[in-house]
Amino acid sequence: MSICGNMGMTLKKDGDEGVFIDSIIEFVKDLLIDTISTGGNTGKEELDEPLYGMKQCLEKLEEKLDAWNGKTCIVGVVGMPGIGKTALAKSFYNRWEKQFAYSMCLADVSKMLNEHGPNWLQMRLLRELLKDTHPLHQIWKDELLKRKFFVVLDDVNGKEQIEYLLGNLDWIKEGSKIVITTSDKSLVQNLVNYTFVVPILNDEDGLKCFTYHAFGPNNPPPEENYLRLSRKILDYAKGNPLFLKELGVELLGKEEEDWEKRVGTLTQSSSPKIQDALSKRYLELSEKQKDAFLDIACFFRSKTTSYVRCMLDSCDSGVIGDLTDRFLISISGGRVEMHDVLYTFGKELASRVQCRLWNHKKIVRMLKYKSEMENVRGVYLDMSEVKEKMSFTSMRSLRYLKIYSSICPMECKADQIIVVAEGLQFTLAEVRCLDWLRFSLDKLPLDFNAKNLVNLSLPYSSIKQVWEGVKVIRQT
Repeated sequence: MSICGNMGMTLKKDGDEGVFIDSIIEFVKDLLIDTISTGGNTGKEELDEPLYGMKQCLEKLEEKLDAWNGKTCIVGVVGMPGIGKTALAKSFYNRWEKQFAYSMCLADVSKMLNEHGPNWLQMRLLRELLKDTHPLHQIWKDELLKRKFFVVLDDVNGKEQIEYLLGNLDWIKEGSKIVITTSDKSLVQNLVNYTFVVPILNDEDGLKCFTYHAFGPNNPPPEENYLRLSRKILDYAKGNPLFLKELGVELLGKEEEDWEKRVGTLTQSSSPKIQDALSKRYLELSEKQKDAFLDIACFFRSKTTSYVRCMLDSCDSGVIGDLTDRFLISISGGRVEMHDVLYTFGKELASRVQCRLWNHKKIVRMLKYKSEMENVRGVYLDMSEVKEKMSFTSMRSLRYLKIYSSICPMECKADQIIVVAEGLQFTLAEVRCLDWLRFSLDKLPLDFNAKNLVNLSLPYSSIKQVWEGVKVIRQT
């Protein structure tokens, strides 16, 4: 029984041996899971590649925590996917954990919780902090109040996860330090003493990061042509370490011709590992947030914030604020912006399900062969790319319809290319944007529903009367 005694487990005189053995089995299973998921450690590990820009970030974090000397401090480390939150938190843990008798880096919180559940996660944290392997410790709160500790909770994606692990904070001894990493800053806004937004790499560090992975650690600086192509990739990745790394790995050992080809497809195709990282964050969104993210990627990038909110049926902060908090979009100069890589990823996702259409060949093909378009949510068609006449079809779910010419909106001497048949069902009960260059009818169809309409524009059209009778339109 000495092993069980070391584990803090003893069989009482009147105890049930069967139940006791079952509890030992469950406990050992937990220990094995711990070993498998952490590699037998509590988060400290040597990082095997340079972490560019890390020194400055660590110094800023240490400066903030030093200001809370002797006091409890909770720090949120936030930023977009791939920006280096986990690497920063682990590096910070490796530098600070020796200052505390009790510490733990709890990695992949969201993943571990999904795989093992909240009770397992709680017990894993308590066992490490208490240095007591008894799984049924009854006085853990009193014990922890005697011990200052340092904990990193990495990759949290839900408030309930923080509640599972931290509760109401009444067990935390003054002077303890907690770092929480997340891609959603709203999760920590009312909890932390300080929020650190991980910055993008500057141009110098970005180039070092990319060339390290694209040419190897011991190779000479790239030749002029490769350097020119490298800078185009840097402009696309915009200082995100994961994006720079994966694009570099993809091009390692490739010929200049392959580099040229890849640079030409950057905005059309993401690297698989970048897709995986972004897909993880996309799948955490609600259905409304997913729709908004894809709508912005396909139709509303760089549009004014007020316009996008109304298009998305979110005239309060709503879904725009949610996506901003998750670093999937940003607001700059009163406009909704999206990182180039996220933009590519969003359009790739949208192209797999044909409910957002902007490729003229696909639109022409679907109209020509009268393909199923009942579920189409948006159509943006560039008429300058179309060389044949088409008949428009009914799309009951349509929210955004824009027919335009990228060459010149004044191009109105040629025959109309999009033909709207008289008597066409054009209910469009969900439509918010109807922007149609050279609309071919003299008025909108009788059954046109304007209740959700926000933007109506029919330049250089044959319109003589917008619609017959009175229609209720949306108030914005």
